[in-house]
Amino acid sequence: MMRHGSRLILVTSVGLLLMAAHASVAQAPPAAATTQPNFVVIVTDDQRWDTIGRCFPTIDGDDMNAGADSCTPNIQADLAANGMTFLKGEVAQSLCCPSRASILTGQYSTTHGVTNNEGSNFDDSSTVATWLDDAGYRTGLFGKYLNGYGSGSLTGYIPPGWDAFHTFHGYRNSDNPYTNYPWINWDSGGGAAVITRYNDINSTTEAACVAGNLYSTDLVCQQAMTFIAADMTQPFFAYVAPAAPHSPNTAAGRHSGMFNAVAPAVYPDYNLVPSPNPPSYLPTSALSSKTLSRLPAAFRAALRTMLAVDDLVGAIHDQLEADGRLANTVWVFISDNGYASGEHRWTSKQCEYWICHRVPFVVVCPATVCQGATPGTIDTEHYALNIDIAPTLAELAGATPTAVVEGQSLVPLLTDPSPVWRTEWFIHENEPKLDGVVAIAGDGAWYKYVSFTTTGEKELFNLTNDPYELANLAGNASAAAIQTDLAARLAAFLS
Repeated sequence: MMRHGSRLILVTSVGLLLMAAHASVAQAPPAAATTQPNFVVIVTDDQRWDTIGRCFPTIDGDDMNAGADSCTPNIQADLAANGMTFLKGEVAQSLCCPSRASILTGQYSTTHGVTNNEGSNFDDSSTVATWLDDAGYRTGLFGKYLNGYGSGSLTGYIPPGWDAFHTFHGYRNSDNPYTNYPWINWDSGGGAAVITRYNDINSTTEAACVAGNLYSTDLVCQQAMTFIAADMTQPFFAYVAPAAPHSPNTAAGRHSGMFNAVAPAVYPDYNLVPSPNPPSYLPTSALSSKTLSRLPAAFRAALRTMLAVDDLVGAIHDQLEADGRLANTVWVFISDNGYASGEHRWTSKQCEYWICHRVPFVVVCPATVCQGATPGTIDTEHYALNIDIAPTLAELAGATPTAVVEGQSLVPLLTDPSPVWRTEWFIHENEPKLDGVVAIAGDGAWYKYVSFTTTGEKELFNLTNDPYELANLAGNASAAAIQTDLAARLAAFLS
């Protein structure tokens, strides 16, 4: 027996098993109205911001009215067309584990303390799950929790606040998160947690979101749908976190060969570094033609994995529409970080530039929940952050956060055409080690100031005039007052 948080569990190792097939989700009669909205929060892994818009023949991330040309047609038709898309959706740290902890707490990574990809030190005693659980919600997590979950002291650990917990467990580098992966299944009142290994090779079906299909995105979808259907009267919070489109980008068999003709967008910062004085961690020479030639194929492979996520969105949407709860359900769609594909000569996450921090970010708040919300809105002005999700859900649910919250509820942006909104926010990275502030300066423009802890290097960009961050103004006499101002703001935040 092990006691962790508020849960007493028995850990059972089952070895290589197939998933026990759940009963098919039957169509239920319309749900009775509740005073609290339901929540579906979908968190993808390493998804670029520009992969939910126009997709044929060339990516155009700014075209969010993509219709049939969308990379993800269900996300466009079911979410973007009915909600608000934030083209300045960003994360405060561009790394999986810190970002996910920020989504759950509403805190910067420097506050919750998870600043690398090891989540064993995460204090999850106060998260949006515990707040909503206390407010009368059924809460369920399906998919990825935190990196490192299930290893060492976290073997079999069930975090507080969750009534259902179905997630990758003890994942190793030799595993494939799509087709061969360790998993834990636990439901309150359902007995001991069961740890097993799923292998997609033994699946009997390739249909989306169907019991018996062990392709992990479809498993996540099916388990989330079962949870949602289990109770028609109590409000629910479903946190749905598939592995896609993280490497190794293994697509579902039904999507092989898709997107072969798609070309990624080429932005002004492609294969270039800021000037003058680019930071020393960036390559000093342009990426080779051999490296550049590999990037489009990796980009397309990631797109293919997102098609199963798109199937997931469509399946859950149709289920809620059929059972009468769609009009009372709030959706959030976000990635845990962005991903560079040659921009600033970078081919990963963990950089300070827009391409690493910018993520797809869509929120659907029906008019029955958010009076004044306008479907199909594209917000090009306001920075919406991953730390804003937890306080948004808390406000809409009438829940009380039990720890400090540094994000802001997005409700004013969803309901007010001229909201008062943030004028500064902060970024942090561990590799390279840096801290920064994004803020409106005295001249009315948005700037980004970055200080590298180890090397002492500085960067300053006018984001209004130079959104691709190519002209480094740090040390420039014409921007000295602005640099002093933002450096003082950053120092105040870090003190």
